[in-house]
Amino acid sequence: MVLIIIGVLATLGFSQYSVFQEKALDREAQANLLLILAGERIARLESNDNLYPGHGGNNTNSGINTLLKMSLPVTNAKWNYTLSNRNASATFCAQAARNWSGGTKYFSVYSPNATVTDPQPQTGQCQ
Repeated sequence: MVLIIIGVLATLGFSQYSVFQEKALDREAQANLLLILAGERIARLESNDNLYPGHGGNNTNSGINTLLKMSLPVTNAKWNYTLSNRNASATFCAQAARNWSGGTKYFSVYSPNATVTDPQPQTGQCQ
């Protein structure tokens, strides 16, 4: 009887653990996207032409680290980050992607604009 109760409690605990672990991974991606956003803003302010940096071959975690002087996880990374310029002078999008049992999960964040001055990561891919 005691073993059955322990088995039921362990099953419930394991299912809750995976939910909490998934939420923590999502928060990691959202936090890193905000760091990338801050790095992009700094790079734009430091450039003489006030443009977002070009991302041509830098669409890997290590490339982003080099470009924006960051330290995103490279080995055993849970998320793969990419950058895209929709308009080099005005807009960029940073995206996080992760394969998991439910398919591929995406978060993205766009640069600030006249209507959104403090953008937050959203579910979905860069458009």
